[in-house]
Amino acid sequence: MRKKSNILILISFLLIFPTRLIFAVSNKTIGSITIGLIAPKSGSLKEWGKEIIVGAQLALKDIKKQNPQLAKKIKLIIENDNSTPNGAKDATNKLIESRVQILVGGILKSTALAISELAEKHKKLHLIPGPSTIPVSQMQKYSFLSCSPQKWQGSLMADFAFNQLKLRNLAIIFNPDNSQQKELADDFRLKIASLGRQIQYIK
Repeated sequence: MRKKSNILILISFLLIFPTRLIFAVSNKTIGSITIGLIAPKSGSLKEWGKEIIVGAQLALKDIKKQNPQLAKKIKLIIENDNSTPNGAKDATNKLIESRVQILVGGILKSTALAISELAEKHKKLHLIPGPSTIPVSQMQKYSFLSCSPQKWQGSLMADFAFNQLKLRNLAIIFNPDNSQQKELADDFRLKIASLGRQIQYIK
C-alpha cells in the first residue's frame, strides 16, 4: 500500500510540475489512476484556477508524449470550487463519488482545509498545489504540500535579496487586503529586521 501511495503522489506531482522524470515511473507498477483536480473556475481566484488547470493539462499532454502507455492509465477529472470553502467541499464530494484515488487542490488555506478534512474522512491522498499558510500542526496525515510553506518563502526571498543580491534599501508593495500577500510581506520584513535592516511598506 505504501509503495502504491508513493507512486500516486509522484504522478500527481508530475501533473503539477511537468518533468522528464516521468520515465522513472514504470507503467507495469501501477494500475489505472483517477486524479481529481479541485480548482476555481469562477469567483475571485478564477485566474489562478486557470493557471493550475492549464498546467495539469499540459503535464498530462507531456506524459502522453513521453510515455503513451502510462498516460492511458491516468484519468484527470476537474471540478470547480467557486473560490470558496463550501465550493471546495462540494467539488471534493463529487470527486469522491467518482471514486478518484487522489485529490489535488486548495489554493487558499480555507479551501485546502475543506478538502483535507474530507480526504482524511475518506482516506484519500490529498496534494495541495502551491504555497500554503496551513501550519504543520494542522496538516492531516493524508494531505501533503507540493512546495515549501508560504511562511518559508518570505524568509527565503529576504535572505536572497540581502545576502545574494546585496540589496540594502528595500521596500514592499502588496495588497493589505490579501492575507497571503500580507503574510509574505510580514515574513519578509521580519527576516530583514533580523539581519539589522528596516523596510518601508508601500501599500
